[in-house]
Amino acid sequence: MPVYIVMMGAAAAFGFAKLLVLALVMPAAQFGSYAGAAGAATVGSALLSFGLLEGTIKRFPRYWADGETDLLVGASKWISLRVTKLTLAGSLAAVPAGYLIAGVDGVVFTVLAVPLALITLIGRVVSALNLSIGDAGLIWRYSFIRSISAFVLVPLGGFLYGWTGALVGEIAAMALITVQGTWSLRHLLPFGAAPVKAPADYNLYTSALLVNMIGSGDRAVVAALAGPAIAGSYAFALMFAQIGQVVVNILAQKTGPQIIKVQRAGASLRPTLRLLSFPAAAIVGTSLALLAAAFGGVNFEVGHALLAKYDIGLLEVGIACFVSITFLCVVLEYAVVAIDRERVVTLAAGSAAAVLVIGAGAAWTQGAGTTGYLLAMAAAKSVQLAILTGSLIPRRFLQRGNGAAPRP
Repeated sequence: MPVYIVMMGAAAAFGFAKLLVLALVMPAAQFGSYAGAAGAATVGSALLSFGLLEGTIKRFPRYWADGETDLLVGASKWISLRVTKLTLAGSLAAVPAGYLIAGVDGVVFTVLAVPLALITLIGRVVSALNLSIGDAGLIWRYSFIRSISAFVLVPLGGFLYGWTGALVGEIAAMALITVQGTWSLRHLLPFGAAPVKAPADYNLYTSALLVNMIGSGDRAVVAALAGPAIAGSYAFALMFAQIGQVVVNILAQKTGPQIIKVQRAGASLRPTLRLLSFPAAAIVGTSLALLAAAFGGVNFEVGHALLAKYDIGLLEVGIACFVSITFLCVVLEYAVVAIDRERVVTLAAGSAAAVLVIGAGAAWTQGAGTTGYLLAMAAAKSVQLAILTGSLIPRRFLQRGNGAAPRP
């Protein structure tokens, strides 16, 4: 575990460094365009999964726990083929739509967003295989190589060709890690297994769309409402929140599937909830450290100049650090799914999305700028966190065993 934490922490550091270098080498408006385009591509990848990737969250760890590796590989192949066909079909409509909306720039955006969405989907399948196995070495190597690749390729592309070059770098980095991740599993799984149709999970699919709209589509919304300059400031401030998100994701990759496997074995929810204590302490500690670093950083010329470039102050950083704490939702969702309450996950995401839309509308009408949009995000994520937490509090879930879930 110590090696896992260190290496995943290093991967997170390179992920943050990628964004920081991009923010330094590109003008604020270009950084805003990159953030909006990358966010839209992330939302697109969530849309094109049609519930197939979400179905792996609970099913793949159960397949591994039950020793059904043929099903694990067969479902992975079928999902990969399916999302490829759906993405290519969707691109036939996306390219002309991009031209109608934004002319040549819209076509360029679509030509870059479609392959990024597809390679992200395939990468998620490989990641799901890693997480289902639960080997710490597999997980940290996958994340570390992905972060290193993106750290090199994305800023290089952004420096040479602006936001379009940065997106090309993202595509190349994802393609590299997908190949590496698949190769690393060659001795653990029977890759000769035939494709097997995999059921979709539409509850988690709906919630994933809403969560991606909140966590990635928000930048595109801010860019549309307030322009690329404000979008750049907003995206830069949320880099502090993304650090917390990365920390939670690191811990969730081990803790989440472990929760599902423990519940599969028939454990009560009470010991399962103890698994949440370390991620909760880690994200709170990380957020406080980020806030302290920001307070100290403004006393140095580089830190002061960077905040001034993006027209934000310590207030905006503080809001972003609070948002980072709310990313504990990532781990809480595993606990809720483990007790077969996927509808609560959907409810939480839908409520958060509604709050974000209302908040962004209020920020736009009031001309509240970057601060207003950040407050809208903070309110949305707080609602999501509250609903997920509330679903785990009732005594009937704390006192009884959940039992082994029925086989899919």
